Amino acid sequence: FLGQDQDRPHDPARMYPLIAAPLARHGIQLTYVATPAEAFDSGRLRHYDAILLYGNHETLTPAQEKVLLEFVEGGHEADTLIR
Repeated sequence: FLGQDQDRPHDPARMYPLIAAPLARHGIQLTYVATPAEAFDSGRLRHYDAILLYGNHETLTPAQEKVLLEFVEGGHEADTLIR
């Protein structure tokens, strides 16, 4: 769960437990990170099946973009939660 390090406009830190709790009851575990640098790390992503984007991140570094593309091309999911 990629949130952001700001409350506005989405307040992802507040929303995270509201989303994580119901998913956990169905066996889906979420991990919260606030920055693309934390999320788009190939060593970290190899432990996950999907990434949920819930924050305003307008740019990625070329390295972060490469990690995300490899993740998706490897058969994983990247979804955006729109509120």
